[in-house]
Amino acid sequence: MKNGSEISLMLGKIQSQKWKICVPFCLCGLILPQQPDLFNHSPTAFSAVILGQATIDNVPAEEGDWVGVFDDSGSCAGAAEVEFIDDRSVFILTIYGDDPATGEIDEGLTDSEPFTLQIYDSSASGFQIHGGSYWGWQDTQGKFLNLFTPDSILNLVDSLRLNQLQVIGSHNSYHIAPYDTLLGVINVVAPDLAWTIDYTHLTLEEQFLYYGIRQIELDIYRDPLGGLFANRLGNWLTGHFEDVHPDIPDLYKPGLKILHFPDIDFDTQHLTFSQALEALKNWSNFYPRHVPIFVLIECKSDGLEDYFDDYPALEDFIETMQGIDTTLVYIEPIPFDIAGLEEAEAEIRNIFGDSLSGIITPDMVRGNYETLEEAVLDGAWPTLGESRGKILFGLDNGGSLMNDYISGYPSLSGRILFVEAIPGTPEAAFLGMNTPSDEITERVSEGYLVRTRSDTDTEQARTGDTSQRDVALASGAHFISTDYYRPDPRHESDTTWTDYSVRLPGDYFARVNPVSGPQDISSLEFDLVNFNMIFDFTSTMDNKDFELTFPVGIFLHQNFPNPFNPSTTFQYDLPIRSHVTLVIYDILGEEVTRLVNTTQDAGSKTIRWNRTDIHGKPVSAGVYLYQIKTGKFSHTRKMILLK
Repeated sequence: MKNGSEISLMLGKIQSQKWKICVPFCLCGLILPQQPDLFNHSPTAFSAVILGQATIDNVPAEEGDWVGVFDDSGSCAGAAEVEFIDDRSVFILTIYGDDPATGEIDEGLTDSEPFTLQIYDSSASGFQIHGGSYWGWQDTQGKFLNLFTPDSILNLVDSLRLNQLQVIGSHNSYHIAPYDTLLGVINVVAPDLAWTIDYTHLTLEEQFLYYGIRQIELDIYRDPLGGLFANRLGNWLTGHFEDVHPDIPDLYKPGLKILHFPDIDFDTQHLTFSQALEALKNWSNFYPRHVPIFVLIECKSDGLEDYFDDYPALEDFIETMQGIDTTLVYIEPIPFDIAGLEEAEAEIRNIFGDSLSGIITPDMVRGNYETLEEAVLDGAWPTLGESRGKILFGLDNGGSLMNDYISGYPSLSGRILFVEAIPGTPEAAFLGMNTPSDEITERVSEGYLVRTRSDTDTEQARTGDTSQRDVALASGAHFISTDYYRPDPRHESDTTWTDYSVRLPGDYFARVNPVSGPQDISSLEFDLVNFNMIFDFTSTMDNKDFELTFPVGIFLHQNFPNPFNPSTTFQYDLPIRSHVTLVIYDILGEEVTRLVNTTQDAGSKTIRWNRTDIHGKPVSAGVYLYQIKTGKFSHTRKMILLK
């Protein structure tokens, strides 16, 4: 049972969407929990979504707890139940805008109303609220909900180019480890192989939503007639004879299939390439302001036989089994050639549309430059503002397959996929460099996009060694690929696993690239690229006390202009006569100057700062905090002083 009064609420990401699309995310189980009456609200066609986490006294909130948002008249504008996912208390809260067509009915926020957040603690049957109110409903058409962040800052971040960001990616993003019995058989016959494939990914949607994964890898096999991979020899090895040819309709449909390799490592979150593409597109449509997602495609032709040289005991074992049952065969995949790549492009067009409006193509980057590489070396990658909600595709194959894909399409003109072409060639734009090194930093500085790996197989998850991860993050590689964006869940009960994981500092979804990004705004990465925010809740109330205790009026606005030089203006609102202090701190928390320290009457107040400290000396450029205090209320914001 939770019994404290302080709640911290971290908003993981803010995006917007129409209500009808939000409905699937409201299903929390077969039995829907009871929403508190105080959180009753009226959905409208205008909405936005806040994703966040909730804790009470630093203890995760529980399933059955609810988070709600209220306008300045005390009307609930949206509520959502807390879900306990991966040891985190996550909520997906839809905020509704007031419908102008309904006249006097107040369904939600208008463009000029502040709002407050509140949580219902189901175990204590009590409500906790935040001690301040906030503006942020800036677009009542449901396109974007902007909390606390002035347009000048958003424009600054959206002006960053794709090669000035860094995100986390997942390796073999579809992979599910072989089930225990099958993995046990593999472990006896080829323990080194079992070691490498013993990891499982969440669904793509969960990776995107809860861990901010913005680069994925899909392994595809050709199956133009359908049914080629409806053979799972591994099931025979475990005694599941009836599942050697499982009754899975999607396996019998023509089209590209997704799996690690046939017969014994076939479990996947998405059986077909089209299914994965559709999941990707649906998620992207639902969160149209996301940082672009890079999809790396590896075209594979490896079958079980291709592993016999590395694991000869596996070959001996299979031959022994075939001696017992002569009907046993393993799959011989179709060689992947240019026809297979044309099939991949066709499936992409089928899902995303012939116009490819949601895709960043090589032509989009090349623009009017003579070659794609010339554009890349001149920094012509599109900006984040131009790229939000879009997808990039890349080919993770070199050699003859890559050359055939380029042939007839100079600088990849008319093609969908970027390729790992050698620097110095017209098609060079993206580089796969699996081992972190100083060369990555050099290539990033030149303008190429680079993907590297922070771990290999399951080694780091078992040893806890973070050295490769740390070098990868510092290298400036734009995509840091891992199997462990979260620790392996087994580490809590099995000492052979560790809590190794790969996240950006602060667990945020994207950051300014440490090599190619503008470092004068790098400290803004958390709030601006990812829209993360923290609220501390300090007031507890019962339902009957709601109208008396709901906080109204006190509000600290974002300074303007921001960023600024040489001066900026602060505005704050007081509901009653109060003693007020307004203090400026540097990023280390040291007091710089105190602008206000007096009792003031109710009303809207403004004060200007000319970038000087308490001694009247100019301060250096950088990030500063400013905090208002009045009675028990305090609120802190961030600002930037430019050079």
